[in-house]
Amino acid sequence: MPDRTTTSRTADCRRGVPRAAGRLAGAALAGVAATLLAAGPAHAADGGGVAPAATGFAGLLALAATATAAGLVLLRPLGAPAPRHLTAASVTAAVAHLLTLGLGGDAPAAGTLALAAACLALLPYAGRRAVAVPLALLVCAGAGLLALPTATVAEAVAAAGHGVAAALLLGGVATVLGAESARRRVAHRAAPWMLAAVTAEAAAGAVRLGAGQGALGPEGPGWAGPARWVCLAVAVAGAVGLGAGLRRRRQPDRTLLPGQAVVLPAVVILAVTATAVVLPASPGRPGAPLLVALDNGDRGIPLMVVPQRPGWNLVHVGAEGVSVGLRPDRLSPVTRLPGATNGWSLVHLPPGPSRLHVAYGGRDAVVRLDAGAAGGAGPDLRGPDGPECVSAALGALLRGGSQPLSRCPADALSPGDREDLDATVAFLAPRAEGAVSVVGDSSARSVAAVAAVTAAARRAGLRVVPPGTGRHPTLVVTGWAAAEAALRDAARGPGAALGTYLAPWLLTAGVLRPATGQMLALRFDPRAEPVSRYVTALARRFPGEPATVSGYLAWQGGSPAGPARMYAAAAVSLPGPVAHGGHGRSGFLPGGTVTAVTGPLG
Repeated sequence: MPDRTTTSRTADCRRGVPRAAGRLAGAALAGVAATLLAAGPAHAADGGGVAPAATGFAGLLALAATATAAGLVLLRPLGAPAPRHLTAASVTAAVAHLLTLGLGGDAPAAGTLALAAACLALLPYAGRRAVAVPLALLVCAGAGLLALPTATVAEAVAAAGHGVAAALLLGGVATVLGAESARRRVAHRAAPWMLAAVTAEAAAGAVRLGAGQGALGPEGPGWAGPARWVCLAVAVAGAVGLGAGLRRRRQPDRTLLPGQAVVLPAVVILAVTATAVVLPASPGRPGAPLLVALDNGDRGIPLMVVPQRPGWNLVHVGAEGVSVGLRPDRLSPVTRLPGATNGWSLVHLPPGPSRLHVAYGGRDAVVRLDAGAAGGAGPDLRGPDGPECVSAALGALLRGGSQPLSRCPADALSPGDREDLDATVAFLAPRAEGAVSVVGDSSARSVAAVAAVTAAARRAGLRVVPPGTGRHPTLVVTGWAAAEAALRDAARGPGAALGTYLAPWLLTAGVLRPATGQMLALRFDPRAEPVSRYVTALARRFPGEPATVSGYLAWQGGSPAGPARMYAAAAVSLPGPVAHGGHGRSGFLPGGTVTAVTGPLG
């Protein structure tokens, strides 16, 4: 009589994964998930940081394992691998996604958890093609969407295409290596799929390198040109190989989908076309702020041109020792501006296309600009409030915006800032001993802020007196540049013991030099998850740039709702590797902390 136990176990393995392995994987993942989700918020609340390399490694592992698991399911008809291989890939992918979430990765939490669950769902349905193939396609496309930044439909299509290509390549490799018999035959059948994926990625890389070289000009990275030709050669060779192989096969294998001769070229066309659609022909929208990265053999030096309109423009560079200009023989070194960080320089752009020459670290580069038509001048950034306007433009770019810059934060006092100043005066009223000093400047926002503070002080029964005229707290409502001098004067004045209070927009590392307990009202927690996502995006696109309130509000799209709280800013000096951590990871005050000292202010 046949062994019914053996037959039942074999059927279970064909359908998916042994039940014991599934239970074990589920229990392990539940424990890991509970640990990470419990420790993650507490770790973030302590202001702890994780090395970017650890988060990056976890993200790379999650992407590779997810693509491998999806590819094993997609290419299962070629030569079904042992169930343990799919189990290992799926469980590794799910654990890596949870680890990335626990380490504070910038991927959305809901999407990460959904993708981890989908990876595990591949296990029981691996042998049911009607369910497994669509699910695997969703998994690999979702991995691409989480791994690559997307702000438009075209970018989402491109990311999904790259995810499918990665699944075919890694899944093909895993299928061949996991074949328990006839490995040569399995490799012969899997070769077209892997070749299609390599061809698609090589073609996409050639398009991307060509666009990057066009942005930086002929004096950009020296390796970009040769790398582009290598990618082109690989793409052409792969396309020729695909065509020859499909022509020789009169009866193509029915592996992933019927009509292999149609599916394989579609994979190539999807990634190449989507990448070409995503990449603009010019380095940015004419007449809109531009952000590029100069090659320096490391992470790249960020450079920003704002507003990229005819007339005077501010060039912001994330490094020292850089010189810029419109002519290679007339370069000016970037300098530090009051209240700001990193390097700054003014350039006068003509209408239409032009070139910005950059010299840095013994290298030269050319950034192609397009200021748009004449008569379209943007905001005048030559004044002291220019750096804050650039920070706001940078925040909008991080959000995916590409609109021309029309206004700056210092042009008007927002309703949210007015309410925060009213709350600050109400907090000061019982502590000010009858009067408060207010420091302003000539900007429209500061003038309105002084008027708002004066009215709120009158309602609270306080007098507004000139700075330095008595033992009274000082409220600074200037822009960044004037705030530096105002804070120095307040620290030496007779009212220093009663504290210095700041307008919300002055929470920036360039102003707080050093942070000595200055207080300000904020409507958001600088350590909250939305702020962390902004800081992560800022660190990725403009390394070394501290976060600012104006940049965060531009990234978020407006002032958050809800009551304000009073926060105190202070420098922190601790020994060991956390000396630059603490709240420094939040980005607003590197080497310091910003801590709530009150509950919600009524």
